[in-house]
Amino acid sequence: MRKLLTVFTVVIAVAFSALCLGACNQAPSAEQQIRSSLSQELDTVKNLDPSIVEAMEQGLMSSADLTEYGIDTQEFVKSYLEGFNYTIDNITVDGDSGEATITITCKSLSDFQTKMQEGAAALVEDMTNGNIPEDTNAAVGEVAMEALQQTELAQTEPITIDYNLVNGTWQPSLSASSVLSIALTEL
Repeated sequence: MRKLLTVFTVVIAVAFSALCLGACNQAPSAEQQIRSSLSQELDTVKNLDPSIVEAMEQGLMSSADLTEYGIDTQEFVKSYLEGFNYTIDNITVDGDSGEATITITCKSLSDFQTKMQEGAAALVEDMTNGNIPEDTNAAVGEVAMEALQQTELAQTEPITIDYNLVNGTWQPSLSASSVLSIALTEL
C-alpha cells in the first residue's frame, strides 16, 4: 500500500510538472504579443529613450530652426514629452488581424498654442510700451519654452490601432503612425 502511494505521488508530481512545463513553454497569446509590442514602443516615448528624442529632434530641425530663437531642440522635445503616458484599454484578435485600443496622455497642442499666443501678445505689449528686448528672437524662444512648460496634460479619445500577423509577428498597420499623429494634434 505504501509503495502504491509512493508511485501515485510520483505520478502526480510528474503529471503536475509536465502540466507546468507545458504551460510555461506555451507561446504568448496573440493579445499578449500585441500588448508587449505596443508597450515596448510606447515605453520608449514615456521613458524618453534617446533614439526617440533624437528622432523627434531631427524632425523638428527639418521643419524649423529653433536655435534661431535660442531654443535647445533636445530640451524642447523633452519638455513636450514630460508627463507622457498611455493605457492599453483593449486588444481584440480575429484570425490574422487585430486591434489595440489605447488612450494617450500628453501635452495638449491646442493648450500650447493658446499659451504661446498669450505669451506672444504679452511680449508685443511690452515692446509697444518701450520694453524692447535686446534679442527679440531669444525673447520669443523664452515665451515658447515657458508656454510649453506650462502646457497642461490632456487625454486623447480612445485610439484604435490595427494589427496584422505578418510572418508570425504581429505588426501595426501602415496607418498606425498617422492615426496616432492625428489623435495627438486634436488635443
